[in-house]
Amino acid sequence: QAKAINQQLRSESIANIISSDKIQELPDVNAAEAISRLPGVSINRSGGEGQKVVVRGLDPKFSAITINGMRLPSNSSTDRSVDLSLISPEMLDGIEVFKSPLPDMDAESVAGTVNLRLRKAPKDVNVLLKGLWGANLLNDDYGDHKAVAQYSSRLFKDKLGIVAQASYERFNR
Repeated sequence: QAKAINQQLRSESIANIISSDKIQELPDVNAAEAISRLPGVSINRSGGEGQKVVVRGLDPKFSAITINGMRLPSNSSTDRSVDLSLISPEMLDGIEVFKSPLPDMDAESVAGTVNLRLRKAPKDVNVLLKGLWGANLLNDDYGDHKAVAQYSSRLFKDKLGIVAQASYERFNR
C-alpha cells in the first residue's frame, strides 16, 4: 500500500491508487464494489450489486475503463458505459483512478479513467482459496455465499504465466 500511496503522490494528475492488499482486505463481490471505496467515486447498483462506476458525479458513460491500459469496450446497448459486475476483485493487482486526463489518455473520458491492473503470475506456485458467507435477515435466508479458487504459476523458465480462477456465488437479491 505504501508503494501505491507514493505512486499517487508522484502522479502528474489527480489520481487514486489502491494496491491488491487493500482490495483483498474487504469482501467485495466484484470490481465495481472495490472501486467505490475511493473518494469521488460511487457506483450505480442493480439488485443491490454494484455495476457501473460514477466518477466525480458524472454519468458512467463519461468514464473510460481500461484493463492494463487497454480500453475496455462498452457492454451496454444504450450507451458507452461498462458493467464491471463480472470482474472478480481477486483477479486485480491494483486499481488506478485518474480524475484529470494526461496527454497520453483518451480525451473522450470527461469524468476520468479507471485502470484495472490484472494480477500477474508469481514465480512460485500460488493457491488461493476464499469463502464468504452472508445472511439476508429480511427474508430469513442464510444461504448467501461465494467461493473462489485460484491457481497461479510460471512455466517455461518464467516465460509463460498462468492465473486460473474459478468462482461460485449465490446471493438472494
